[in-house]
Amino acid sequence: MKLKTILLIFLCGTIFNISCQDEMNVLGVLTPENQHEAFDVQLALGQAYYDRGEIDKALLHAEKARSLNKSSEAAAVLVGYVYLAKIGLLPIKIFQDFNSESESESESESESESESESESAEEESTEGSTEESTEEEESGGSDSLEQINKIIGLSVDELNLLGTLNYDDPELPVMEPLCAQEAREIVETLTYMNKTISAVCSFVDTEILVADDPRHQCQINENTKSRSVDIHFLWSFAHLVEAMAFNYVINYKTGEGSKSNLEKRIESLQNIEIATIDDITNLVASITAMTNLIDNVLQLDGVCSESQPQTQLFAMINDLVSVTLGFAKIPGFPKEMLNSIKNAVEEINSFKDRSSEISDKQKEALDSPNQIQGKVAEAIGSAIDQVNKEAYSEEQIVEVCSAYDQVGGGGGTIPDACL
Repeated sequence: MKLKTILLIFLCGTIFNISCQDEMNVLGVLTPENQHEAFDVQLALGQAYYDRGEIDKALLHAEKARSLNKSSEAAAVLVGYVYLAKIGLLPIKIFQDFNSESESESESESESESESESESAEEESTEGSTEESTEEEESGGSDSLEQINKIIGLSVDELNLLGTLNYDDPELPVMEPLCAQEAREIVETLTYMNKTISAVCSFVDTEILVADDPRHQCQINENTKSRSVDIHFLWSFAHLVEAMAFNYVINYKTGEGSKSNLEKRIESLQNIEIATIDDITNLVASITAMTNLIDNVLQLDGVCSESQPQTQLFAMINDLVSVTLGFAKIPGFPKEMLNSIKNAVEEINSFKDRSSEISDKQKEALDSPNQIQGKVAEAIGSAIDQVNKEAYSEEQIVEVCSAYDQVGGGGGTIPDACL
């Protein structure tokens, strides 16, 4: 008996926890005879090393197994979990961390409620309570985002590689994103998440694929799927990690509250005091600079560059759809964890209203560029209307109206100066 065959029997009988029998039945049809044994051995070794925590060795054998048989669901699942492990994420640790964070949050809420009850018993606390309540509303309830950020473990150093900071307003720096593909190549965590998506794509249910995402253009495997829970967990979690990363860039903020620095900068345009001709000139320059910044950050035309078309905003929107629909495919998924993820998805969508139905969420997420565009155009239009049309010179009217058109104006109320 060959040594490799002996090793295979030993591993299958002792420490290999994927059903060897089922995989063998499938392999008889899908794998050429001369690769049959090699695939089995590579898959068994990959699983064994993964179970022992020797992730680099597991990666070597898991990738080899997948390259030998890309129709193997077991190989796709194994390589996906190995990719997660490469960035320090093991399934049991993810669930433990979620439970731990949820328990801490519950204890914190209980303490808060007790303190609140004690304070409400005192007559002098009424005014202070109102202020605290308003402050909590302003924070946008970012607990779920923080919770998931902690579990994923993306460092600020990694996240800052995803774009370049614009310091035109030193108090409100804004991050201008790299193209999505370049970001995935630069940050190791995103590289492995991208590989995970590629590995399991052929096995996800077709209805959760996003038509305009190039990574979702995979050949669907029509064979019987026995690892659907693992497949959809890996798919959803990989998209969630990327959405969190790109959200950091798109909604970059340096202070408290739910609003991004970009939103705050846009709002500041609507509060410029206009008293002199110079103020009008400054307003026109500010509007032009702002529309250029909006174009660099949001890239609402949906194209980043000719060679790397996908933008971080559009990639993030696709990620949110995939997260919502993917986790919904997992029966019995822990409620606490699912709620945290749903809350985080809603918090990421800071530019638009939210809906509770999954089908509506999908439609809404896909339509969000139009909603964002409308919101931005409305703000720019409002800034332009701070000055009467007669106060602008002809050149200034051309400049501010071009800026309004640049951010997709025309869908809402057109500024008086541009009529």
